[in-house]
Amino acid sequence: MSVDYAEAYPDISIPNTHIVYRDGVRVQYRFSAEEMSAADLIGAILQKFRIVDISVQEPDIEELIKTVYEDNLALEQRLAETDAIDLTNPKSIR
Repeated sequence: MSVDYAEAYPDISIPNTHIVYRDGVRVQYRFSAEEMSAADLIGAILQKFRIVDISVQEPDIEELIKTVYEDNLALEQRLAETDAIDLTNPKSIR
């Protein structure tokens, strides 16, 4: 999500978001839709700040593929480090 603020606020942090880019009054946030909806984020911003413009972008397909690949790789590494896993028991997976 990109936000153009009405002024350069010193602290523009919003819980459950990560600031990807900041240049003057323009800020780009990254957030997980599982943790917060775009509407909730917009509401949180509007409660604290005056804005000029706001836009929501979907993540690039390359970014999604990279995340899925990295998550899968990390899972494979954890499974390889485990001596024995009972796949019928989800609690056995760390």
